[in-house]
Amino acid sequence: MLVRRLTLQVAGDSVPCLLLTPEGSGPWPGVVAIHQHNGEFALGKSEPAGLAGDRTMAYGDAMARLGAVVLIPDLSGFEDRLDDARTGARAEQLEAFHLLTLGSTLQARHVEDVALCVSWLSQHPDVTGPIGVIGHSLGGQVAFFAAACDARIRAAVVSCGLGTLESFHRAGVLHNPAWYVPGLALAGDSPAVAALVENQSVWISAGETDPLFPIQGVRDAVAGFRAGTAELQVFAGGHGLPPALSAEATGWLLGVLAEQRPSPGDGSRSVARHRPGRT
Repeated sequence: MLVRRLTLQVAGDSVPCLLLTPEGSGPWPGVVAIHQHNGEFALGKSEPAGLAGDRTMAYGDAMARLGAVVLIPDLSGFEDRLDDARTGARAEQLEAFHLLTLGSTLQARHVEDVALCVSWLSQHPDVTGPIGVIGHSLGGQVAFFAAACDARIRAAVVSCGLGTLESFHRAGVLHNPAWYVPGLALAGDSPAVAALVENQSVWISAGETDPLFPIQGVRDAVAGFRAGTAELQVFAGGHGLPPALSAEATGWLLGVLAEQRPSPGDGSRSVARHRPGRT
């Protein structure tokens, strides 16, 4: 597997990424892997790539080894997009509040970063067919919102990243500031976002005793998806991605994307819609 560093540019901002390419010759499916939060601002893209941090979070590395071109960005405020690790949480809050004053949100920033990665992969000569996303915790949260906002994303894996604002509030859980999108609760909370997912597939895992994502809130959010769109795997445990479940998730994602690839020799390339949207 080849690991390469690159930087994408958008609206005056730089998005550092890692690109993981399988050995051999393509084309392959394309996947955007999104890192978790875990309060570790000095750690971003390197963890899903398997280069640092928790090896159970190396789902980007796993996807590349299965046969996908994987692009892993640093979300705003993490790793190479972090000015000072000592003020990571404060910097995240300041940026979230600043974006609110500009009429945007931190969730929108994250979703736009993923859309940029999807655009880049869509033009990569070794990538064919639609694009998938995978993420845990914050990464799962962003994968969920990204799929709802971008119809080019054919399939999404959301690991311990889905719930409802109502359930967080009831349980006294304070999440990362990107979750708090103005007007979201009045618009129908996360089930209303789930209802935007159309002609896409979503695989969701949730720990039965996850203290950050109460299981009833997870079930309420999943109920918002259109019939046949999402499947939920509830495991005995808390906030994590057990190895067996990770293997199931990555295998599922590659399988869905492989089903959508053009047949060899047909000279076609998948073309998907892009639904503009801002969270």
